[in-house]
Amino acid sequence: MLDVASSGTCAVRTFNDGVSATSGDLVVILSADDRVSATYLADLAKAFDEASIGFAYPETRLFGACQDVWPARPFDWRVLARANFVNGSAMFRREMYERWGF
Repeated sequence: MLDVASSGTCAVRTFNDGVSATSGDLVVILSADDRVSATYLADLAKAFDEASIGFAYPETRLFGACQDVWPARPFDWRVLARANFVNGSAMFRREMYERWGF
């Protein structure tokens, strides 16, 4: 776990700084407002048993004044190009990040 404080920098730079500070093959960026279960990392990591998987994302659970669950949608590049449906706490392969960046 690494705390990368964003003293006024943009989210993309903070994200990239966080990834650069990691060394694992699988990476997850968690924000201060994220809550995850005790099995979150292990559950997402199971998706990577298949070598062709570049990233995995869970359902989104809202908490606080608005409490809801948004189920994870099946992956579709065409839909993603129009509207983001991937949870910001997705897990991804470092190799994919190094190839495509953010």
